[in-house]
Amino acid sequence: MMRFVSELCRTCWRSAPFFVAYLLHANSMAAPCTERGSTAPVIIPAPNLTITRDVPVGAVLGEVSSQPNSYEISCSTPNNVRTSATVRPLEGLTNGIMPVMGSNGRLIPGLGVRFVPTGSYVRGSNSVCTGGGGIYALGARDELRCNAYAIYNGVPVGFSSGNSVLKLVFVKTSDALASASLARETVFTTRVDNYATIGYQLAGGTVVVNPCTFSMPSVVRLGRVTAATMQADRHSAQENFNLEMNCQNNAMVKIRFTPAAGSMAVRGMEGTLSNTAAATEAAAGVNVQLLSAAGEPIPLNTDIDFGAQPAMARYAFRARMSAAPGATVTPGRVTAGARVNFTFY
Repeated sequence: MMRFVSELCRTCWRSAPFFVAYLLHANSMAAPCTERGSTAPVIIPAPNLTITRDVPVGAVLGEVSSQPNSYEISCSTPNNVRTSATVRPLEGLTNGIMPVMGSNGRLIPGLGVRFVPTGSYVRGSNSVCTGGGGIYALGARDELRCNAYAIYNGVPVGFSSGNSVLKLVFVKTSDALASASLARETVFTTRVDNYATIGYQLAGGTVVVNPCTFSMPSVVRLGRVTAATMQADRHSAQENFNLEMNCQNNAMVKIRFTPAAGSMAVRGMEGTLSNTAAATEAAAGVNVQLLSAAGEPIPLNTDIDFGAQPAMARYAFRARMSAAPGATVTPGRVTAGARVNFTFY
């Protein structure tokens, strides 16, 4: 009979209503707890944010989520306290935004982060703790201490919980935002009583504020020419193309062409990209060469320094088909790819 009752009670425990709750902390005697899993920092992958000009203050710039964490804690009675906190006070905008530290040890102007839990959580607002689980949204508070317990058949009992995934939402907080590198730092911590403190560590990252817009042709057509003409002349006619930039006045600009889309730099032929047409239809012995407006080959993988530029700038270039030295030209398609990089300094 006793064995039967014991089995029945275990069945009831599994099927009865059960949830974790948190109340604003009041002084109480902490209950013993058991920890499992890793207490190592939870890593939040480094974000790489590229921001165009005229993005309004308050706009979301990007987001990243923490990696899974195996840590769990179980407490036997309902009088433990969970304390969670951000590394620095929250401020400004709706729901509380924490300033972000740069790798130079200074706060990054105009950049903030909002903490958003993706699992069950406790939300702190106006000194009230509600909900259940591990990580919580802090609202306008940078630290919250809550009594943690579970409810079983309407009665507070001990609890067991792990750490939720934490999402960081990056927000523009002012027009002072500029390009910067993010510090590798712990941005959020949580613990129960005096047990292990679990830190959520942002793994660095970058923010690139791009005050400029660009336009360039997606395709430059080099026309048609007979194999016999290419064999004799070694080059096709030069076709013009332009890169255009709308930027702040007097921006210092460098432009670099690098092989892309399967093309490689052809040795011994400056500024020449290898033909990437399918082997069954490619012209043999012919590649694509990039030229300056003056018709000089452009060094690949090398910055071309244009210095200070006006707000509206246009850069003229040329391209042509070019036969490899000593190669026999056969008919077919000729295609190549290049990436254009603008660097401001």
